[in-house]
Amino acid sequence: MAAVVKQPKRLAVVAYLAAASPHRFHRRDTLLALFWPELDDPHARSALRRALYFLRGELGSGAVVGRGDEVATAPDVLWCDVLAFREALDTG
Repeated sequence: MAAVVKQPKRLAVVAYLAAASPHRFHRRDTLLALFWPELDDPHARSALRRALYFLRGELGSGAVVGRGDEVATAPDVLWCDVLAFREALDTG
């Protein structure tokens, strides 16, 4: 996990995916616009692909999952305190 923290954009991607409310899949185009707006489409897609590959390697292959042109974190594999806090608020 220490390697993830050393890479700000990769950390931001996984934090964004893990803390999204409601937890859902996110389109790759949305992630490109958020995290790599300065790059053209092919370079941004490559950067996202490399980030997801790195995150899967560091966090485990099941932590970041894909579905076609969408990605998400698997809450049963990757615990997120933001989601746990929201659930605690919802249950009182």
